[in-house]
Amino acid sequence: MKIIKYTALVAASLMAVSTTSYAESKPWPHISWGWDYEEGQNYDFVPYKDSAKSTHMSQWDQETPWSPEVWAAQHDGDARKVLKRFFASDILRDRYEDDDVEVLVVGPNFYRLSSYDQRRVVEFTDYVYRLSDTEASYFVLEDWASEKRLGTFTATYGLQYQ
Repeated sequence: MKIIKYTALVAASLMAVSTTSYAESKPWPHISWGWDYEEGQNYDFVPYKDSAKSTHMSQWDQETPWSPEVWAAQHDGDARKVLKRFFASDILRDRYEDDDVEVLVVGPNFYRLSSYDQRRVVEFTDYVYRLSDTEASYFVLEDWASEKRLGTFTATYGLQYQ
């Protein structure tokens, strides 16, 4: 009998608490149909890394400059260790020479990298092998599966896809 009384008391108190909550509506002039101009003034949330408001050429001006020495320093200054990892993880497949032009064959994991890192991998490879210092002053990127040329890299213009 005590259990029934206790259960009834809990149920009655829960109903009393739930019926006393009342949300008062706002008067008509204060109803917002969107984000109020004043409400958004002090927010510093930036949803994207690169702002769409800045022009294309200047959107990376605030970034810290990257150099191949940064990646080499992470492996005690031995750049060959970094390249071994590129080949082991199938980012790069092979390197050969075709009619006095160096060819760098990229593997399937090269395409999984962002465009930033694709450029950095190719630039790092040039830093180690000095492929753009050859007689042709550029080298070619080639796809491992289709054996088609993807683009070129020069020291002056960097990575350029075709």
